[in-house]
Amino acid sequence: MVFFLTGAGGSGKTACMPHLRRLLPQVILYDFDAVGVPRSAGTVWRQETTEYWLQQALVHQVEARDMMICGGAVLGEVLACPSAPKINGISAGLLDCADVVRIDRLRASGKRGAAQGMLNWAAWRQ
Repeated sequence: MVFFLTGAGGSGKTACMPHLRRLLPQVILYDFDAVGVPRSAGTVWRQETTEYWLQQALVHQVEARDMMICGGAVLGEVLACPSAPKINGISAGLLDCADVVRIDRLRASGKRGAAQGMLNWAAWRQ
């Protein structure tokens, strides 16, 4: 089984990871962005990275291990990946927060994205 914990920037995915590691020690946990995020990251990068993580899930599936990826994956894109039909199970959860909270979190973290484009992306994801 592979679990995707997804949401727009500032929704709390990274903040949840230490707690998830503690609560679910048997699940292999990855940050979607651990592969590196190029400055020009966009749809193609996200889709290719999603396929990469599904390929990793297939490796863990052979080991009978569940895996969770926390990051910006989009469920429709997950299901459209070539490796998706080979996965024993795919589940997803969406984290969201109020726009003012998102902006405060992004600014405090020093990450880019505290702008209208991110708010639009987050609204679309709901």
